[in-house]
Amino acid sequence: MQRPLHEIEHEAFGIDHAALGALLAEKWQLPQNMVDAIRYHHEPLLDGNEVEMSWLVFVANQVSKALSDEEIQISMTSPLPGRVQTWLEIPFDEIANSLPNVEEEIENAKVFVQLSA
Repeated sequence: MQRPLHEIEHEAFGIDHAALGALLAEKWQLPQNMVDAIRYHHEPLLDGNEVEMSWLVFVANQVSKALSDEEIQISMTSPLPGRVQTWLEIPFDEIANSLPNVEEEIENAKVFVQLSA
């Protein structure tokens, strides 16, 4: 059974990339809503403020997982919490289909990453 990457990170290192990212964002003095969006991008309902930015980053993270073409996925796509799904007003499986030229953008990003390396 696959386990989410952030759970494996926490078990192995005592911290996951969401918590570490939030610590960096605080050090860089980013706005609190950005810090919280980073911290809660796996569990947006834990953001006590129910900030839409946290929900948006969670959805974007799930879309990126759903669009992944990797043969081995370390983390699985999580279902959207009911409040987030209601807020979106569109079923999750329709989100990727509604993105214009997403395949082209993915290819452009791959080229950019290769050129940057």
